[in-house]
Amino acid sequence: MNAPQPIPIGTHVLACWRGAMMYPGVVTARPENFHTMKWDDDDTALEVPRKRIAPMGEDASTMSSVYRSLQ
Repeated sequence: MNAPQPIPIGTHVLACWRGAMMYPGVVTARPENFHTMKWDDDDTALEVPRKRIAPMGEDASTMSSVYRSLQ
């Protein structure tokens, strides 16, 4: 399976925050294999592995693959 492509800085996404729950935020940086998130609720920024992020508007199959990677 191919590794997911990096998400552009400034993209609004759903990302996992310390567990399996996904929350909305914006990608603010992309250090190696991670994306730094600024959460919509202004919680503390967090680096999240790319495989645990789905851009808003992606189809259900992408969201399903993110969910499966969490299990």
